[in-house]
Amino acid sequence: MLAGMLISKPRSTLLKCAVACMITGLSVGQDGPSELLQRCRTKITESLDRLPKYMCTQTIVRESFDARMRARHNGCPDGANPWPTQLASTDRLRLDVAMTSTGEMYSWVGERRFSDRDLIGIVREGAISSGSFAGFLSVIFRGNAATFRHTGEVIDRGRKLSEFEFTVPQSKSHYAYGQGGGRIMVGYRGTFRLDPTSADLVQLTIRTDRLPSQTQSCYATTTLNYSRVGLNGVDFVLPSVSELQIFHLNGGYSRNQTTFSSCHAFLGESTISFEDHKEDATKTQPKASADNPSLPPGLWIKVESTQLIDTDAAAGGDPIAMKLTAPLELEGKVIAPGGAAVGARILRIRRFHRPDAGISVEIRLETIEIRGVPVSLPAIPFANPRERYRRQFVLKGNVEMGVVRGTDEHSAEFVFRKPPARYVIGPGIVSEWFTKAATESDQK
Repeated sequence: MLAGMLISKPRSTLLKCAVACMITGLSVGQDGPSELLQRCRTKITESLDRLPKYMCTQTIVRESFDARMRARHNGCPDGANPWPTQLASTDRLRLDVAMTSTGEMYSWVGERRFSDRDLIGIVREGAISSGSFAGFLSVIFRGNAATFRHTGEVIDRGRKLSEFEFTVPQSKSHYAYGQGGGRIMVGYRGTFRLDPTSADLVQLTIRTDRLPSQTQSCYATTTLNYSRVGLNGVDFVLPSVSELQIFHLNGGYSRNQTTFSSCHAFLGESTISFEDHKEDATKTQPKASADNPSLPPGLWIKVESTQLIDTDAAAGGDPIAMKLTAPLELEGKVIAPGGAAVGARILRIRRFHRPDAGISVEIRLETIEIRGVPVSLPAIPFANPRERYRRQFVLKGNVEMGVVRGTDEHSAEFVFRKPPARYVIGPGIVSEWFTKAATESDQK
């Protein structure tokens, strides 16, 4: 089910590029569009220079569509939804994104710690993108990579806006498509709309050049809508909603719709950490002692969820409360009683619409409360080859729950077959795990 991955992450040195551009397609005397463009570029440059360190929560709704006809198509279409498609799966992600002088950093919502992990290192499957906050703006409006052309005035929802086209060739692009060693730099073009009075950026639309056939995709488009947000008493124009679409050679496509909320600047007393993760981990993880032992590998743990999961609202990244169903013992001594709080996180919650309807919830354990202190709990799910979970937990109708290994070795996937259109998973999801020796990657 892996779709294309899109990473748009220009180099941080672009933040220091000199202001310059080429304006083409403007005849003599058309100073209005030229002046408006320069005002916008100046405002964006000043905004990037003055923008404080801040963070937002982003919620991403991802949809995957399959082509109704699986025949190979010749060439790639120009319009959206060119072939008949049907919805195959949907899922939702919720992350925190922080903007600093070095670019964007990500974490699951509420983790309150940002490390050097990129977005693909957190979201390991499906289409994803970065660069919404400063990456595109830096390349298009601050450097000399883009050329511009004024295309006229447009009416958008009763509002008169000035529209421009731009082009960034591959030779000057920092737009990387793909993942890992398969990333390629691609050129792109698009349009943007400005408020003719304030020179504020209202909308930015980006479309890649034709992608190489080895990517199995035709092209990708990104549309960003902007609005004013107050940070430290100053208004900045920041993205509020974005949409990413990737069109594939087989006739299917992926669509991500992202909303940004709760944007705020970091104050001096903030507990949010931007430090190197190694140093950060030593500060936040409780140290082993006689009263607070570290957990050795191989301990058996049985846990049970204690809260509802509304599959229409829950998202990958959301924390979930669980508890021990039996005491946790170490060398014959109880170190955590039955009922002790266990902190877990949903890594992915996905609804399949075809070929078989179902809901998949992938969960990872994170902490266990020992003597009132949350202790890191790296654990691996216990997968019984006889699938006794499937026989033991039969829900209403044909809905079953099974435990299998998830995309992360530390996660378990719970599958609910043929759920109703609106489905709320009740408390009582039971699973068994074994503790694992903590490593640096576990801490990350």
